[in-house]
Amino acid sequence: MIPVSSCLICGSPDLVRVPATVAPFLRERCGLPADLELRRCHCPDCDFAFFDRRLDPDEVARLYRDYRGPDYHARREHWEPGWLASAGALDDRGNPYHRTRVQSLAALMARWRVAPAAVLDYGGEEDAWLARGAFPGARVQGYDISGAGRAPEPPFDLVLCAHVLEHVSFPLPFLRELVRWIRPGGDLYLEVPFEAADLGATLMPGHPLNRMHEHVSWFSPRALQRLLAAGGLAPRRVLGFRNPFYRATAVLGSAAPAGHAGAEVSAACSVEQEDGMDAPLLGSGLLGVHQAAQGWIRDQARIVLYPAGAHSLELLAYTALGRARVLALGDRDPALRDTRPMGLPVVPPERIPELQPDLVLIASPRFEADIARDLGWLEAAGIRLVLGSRCGDG
Repeated sequence: MIPVSSCLICGSPDLVRVPATVAPFLRERCGLPADLELRRCHCPDCDFAFFDRRLDPDEVARLYRDYRGPDYHARREHWEPGWLASAGALDDRGNPYHRTRVQSLAALMARWRVAPAAVLDYGGEEDAWLARGAFPGARVQGYDISGAGRAPEPPFDLVLCAHVLEHVSFPLPFLRELVRWIRPGGDLYLEVPFEAADLGATLMPGHPLNRMHEHVSWFSPRALQRLLAAGGLAPRRVLGFRNPFYRATAVLGSAAPAGHAGAEVSAACSVEQEDGMDAPLLGSGLLGVHQAAQGWIRDQARIVLYPAGAHSLELLAYTALGRARVLALGDRDPALRDTRPMGLPVVPPERIPELQPDLVLIASPRFEADIARDLGWLEAAGIRLVLGSRCGDG
């Protein structure tokens, strides 16, 4: 495996890291060591999550050789009983799942006014069933992620890559490979599973997002936009959607027209959403504190975090606040006096001035206003009160 220590999109080393494990099936099929130490990382700036060890080319080849063939199914059933009961639907192109995917894509492309004459279905099955069904009048070529089939024959008006990117170890070089096949002014359509979840939930041991299987990355709408912009594409449309069979995030990006290959592209466009499906991987409250904490680190600000509850510990675990000069946790509960959550002492409000902090960060979404009123006297002592919910508002 290839270790990485920075974001695979923007290169930032400022990452949240959570202990993770490897699925037994993946360990066996790729020949991964039994003592492998793994972390699930999250870049708050890109809102992109990934494992800190990536499959190398030989491991990828082992995973996808004879993909979903007899040996693949047999070993996966061994490690994950019940797999075969659902695997048959993957090969039946006429079942409701496949029909729904074709209908959803065709409707979305019509809504976005995308009508390509030539389409490359890159990374899906070799028969390119999705592109052929959605674009019946177009010239369609399929190229399987395993390398099967003939090399793409450009140029293409649209490169379609659906439910593939989450399997890719290094998404930015992969994206640049896709761009090679798009004519200037043409489009790239990416679709990935919608797997957004409050990052705080992954504090729970054994959380499924912390288990490396065939999916090795998670993309929120913002992460997809950042990825396209980093690859030189202009993000045009982003949509989170659901149907009876799955939830997904889709993004459409345009290749630079002729004569504008070096033009700077925007990393943001509006997100269309269904039922709040533009939710970030890292909740907005945590993201705001993370951004504010980066400034506090630069200013070497002295901080007291109040109260000593679960939300405060979540901020210390999952944001840059954990690297800031947090002096103590404040709390009125006398039962907490002799404890040291996250290695920090707990002090009552009346002792906070003794620590000479520059600010007190109030981290209690439910009781924030009440606590601010209760601690208002600290401002007379020159100690600034900062509401966690207001961080990141500018």
